[in-house]
Amino acid sequence: FLESRGLPFGTPLPLPETMYDPKSRAGVSRAPPRTSTRESKSKNYFLYDTKVLRFFGVWDCRGMLFGDEINVKVHYSLAENTIEVVPINGRNTGRDRLPKLLKKTSIMKPLGSSLSSQDGFDFAPGGSLSPSLGDRSPSGPRSASPSRVNTASTQGGNAMTLNTLAQQNKLTPNVPYHWTDLKVGLTIPVAAMTLLLVDADEFTREFYSSKNMPLDAPIMRPEPQYPALVTTIPPYNGFGSEEDSLQTCKQTLVLSAPSKDGAKLKQLAGMILRYEAILANPEEVDAQRKFIIQVHLEDDTFQIREPPIRNSGHKGGIFLSRCKLESHDGTKPLQPGDIFLGGEVEILSHRFKVLNCDQFTFKFMEENSKTWTHSNLANVLAKVLPRKEVIQRILLTYPGLASRMMDVEECHALLEKAGLTVSKQEACTLFRTVDVTFAGSVKMTQFLKHIMNLR
Repeated sequence: FLESRGLPFGTPLPLPETMYDPKSRAGVSRAPPRTSTRESKSKNYFLYDTKVLRFFGVWDCRGMLFGDEINVKVHYSLAENTIEVVPINGRNTGRDRLPKLLKKTSIMKPLGSSLSSQDGFDFAPGGSLSPSLGDRSPSGPRSASPSRVNTASTQGGNAMTLNTLAQQNKLTPNVPYHWTDLKVGLTIPVAAMTLLLVDADEFTREFYSSKNMPLDAPIMRPEPQYPALVTTIPPYNGFGSEEDSLQTCKQTLVLSAPSKDGAKLKQLAGMILRYEAILANPEEVDAQRKFIIQVHLEDDTFQIREPPIRNSGHKGGIFLSRCKLESHDGTKPLQPGDIFLGGEVEILSHRFKVLNCDQFTFKFMEENSKTWTHSNLANVLAKVLPRKEVIQRILLTYPGLASRMMDVEECHALLEKAGLTVSKQEACTLFRTVDVTFAGSVKMTQFLKHIMNLR
């Protein structure tokens, strides 16, 4: 352009000799080419996205103060080539429920582990080492430069000794663990922890099997042996109910009311058995006293009331508040089936003799003859039939048989006179088969006819 305008451009000058040129400087060479076959992170992401290997491990820190065996899960992310350690929080361990012991990071191998052939080195004959340029894993170690490894000694022409190589190896960066390094039985040092891999989940085993690297069988750890907890129930001290005291001994410190049988409460709600009783061995002042023993079937509690009697010197009212009672020997609680006509029951420091009961109680006991065996008609007839003829002869000898009436007391005396050992309730059970109207008395001839028709 300048020459077309007639303007001289000038003669070209050579380049100055001081221009920087790496090739012209002695002892300066290019960096060695990268020979590692590690795949990029993006490629790992597309190949192994959301795929995580799970190993089960144990951190045995029993050598430390308050140490113990802590079960952990080791997660290896195939997409990121990172490892995280998650504790397995058990029940009642007393430890804080930490979400993680180690977040996602690369765990380096111990110092000196890069000397093995698995980390990119092959032992050559004669004791020398040569770098293995073909790495077998995407995240394998960087290949060592020939100047670092195969540097021959000038003395004797021998290769570098292992001690010298180990000293040089300390200056090189350690190699992180790769999924090809993990296996059952491997011990991984992580900070102050030493984790032992003992098992893996099903996906992890299938993944290693697909890579022709099947994992070993799980390492069975011995189950921890804990001393057996022995709970001693203290004796009942008399305060409150015994069920409530047992509740405080067997349950947690959060107290609650003793549990009840809901089905029994619903089925027998409001049902009360009433018995008339007197003191078995009364004092002279207590000879005329009568009591009503009430049995609440919904919760098997007992209550004793005393009807007021004029000029008796006793006011009457509630003799014993509603509560649960124990048998006279104290081995079991008092049950409704323990009370029957003619029997004696010991309640606290008093002994009562049961004389009578109402019609509802009679009917309920006959319907539940498995509990009240004295109201079982089949058992009563089994006793009466062998002495049937004796009972007939005794009835025929009564004066005024055609017009004479009979009640439960006379029926009981008749059976005992015939040589039968029966309770008053058993006599009443037989008598009620004749007294269908529950009038309390029947004709003696009617009772004789019933005895003669027994089969």
